Amino acid sequence: RMGMADLWLPEERAQRSAEVRNYPHDQAHNGLLHRHRRKDGSVCEMEISSRGIIFNGQPARQVMATDVTERQQTQRELSRLARAQSMLSSCNEALVRATSETTLLQEVCRMLVEMGGYRLGWVGWVLHRTMHNAPSKSLPTRARAATTWSN
Repeated sequence: RMGMADLWLPEERAQRSAEVRNYPHDQAHNGLLHRHRRKDGSVCEMEISSRGIIFNGQPARQVMATDVTERQQTQRELSRLARAQSMLSSCNEALVRATSETTLLQEVCRMLVEMGGYRLGWVGWVLHRTMHNAPSKSLPTRARAATTWSN
């Protein structure tokens, strides 16, 4: 059998336990999102609503929990797609306004990082050269942008 504390992720147990102990009995909590552990050990996202009740003459809490894992994954995917669409639209605008190839490429890399949420945006061209009768390839950087470690 699993108890309530078994549902909480190990790294969050102390915090959740303190929260539950400190909930005022007369205060309802609706739509709280928490990650829980299933019996098989997998993690799911739960939406929790609770309110204080009197049960057999004793104060108690009635808790309703709904697994919203799929809904949350879908919302994250929709947000990612909306960011990509906005970024693509901005890149198209930059293309129309560009005055030089270098400026365009630098602007697109910046947008990848700032709007797209990517850690790195980079553009390079493969150059085929012949050195001492042997073909070689190089990939010189044309433009780049990156997040800093503090981001």
